Amino acid sequence: MWRTRLAIVLAVGVSPVMACTSQGHATLTPTSTTPGTDAQLASGPAACKGGTVAVGPISRRFVVTEISDIKLVRGKKDPSFVLKLRPVRRITPAVDAIGAVDKTAVYSAFLKKAPIAMPLGEVSPLEGTSGSITAGGPGALVTFESVERVEASFTQRCGGVAASGVVTSWQKPGSTLIQCDSKQKPNKDVWKEAVALAC
Repeated sequence: MWRTRLAIVLAVGVSPVMACTSQGHATLTPTSTTPGTDAQLASGPAACKGGTVAVGPISRRFVVTEISDIKLVRGKKDPSFVLKLRPVRRITPAVDAIGAVDKTAVYSAFLKKAPIAMPLGEVSPLEGTSGSITAGGPGALVTFESVERVEASFTQRCGGVAASGVVTSWQKPGSTLIQCDSKQKPNKDVWKEAVALAC
């Protein structure tokens, strides 16, 4: 996959500020992926074949994957700039279970409830640098990358045997710009995490 870099324009003084689409995050496409290995996708010799899979409610939460240090913008019309990002976390779609399960069947059932989640083994991306940022005024700026982490518990039943566990994946990568010295309090968990990490 290829990612289109976005130019982020900030009108300083109204923060936290988010460059976003109608879904609440800028739509970005990862530049690289790590395909799942045979070991991650294999069912295992003792795994149930067939049977039924019940997937619980989906839990969704945006989390920071990369973040910059503070950039102090002093002038009213400073030139645009790019910030270096340091990694915070990566998320690998996976099926973790107590007991042997058919991971492919479990993940297929999970995708019916979270259809845009990434495939098994496709690790969330690390960009290394931000897109081009233009500040409209002075402020202490931080930019960060995030993804929406999606999880659900499951149970697979095969005959009289049941195995359970948790499915984890990610979706909706995006870029956000916040102003650390704003008097406004961040009102989203991912913004609060970014403030705690960098501001």
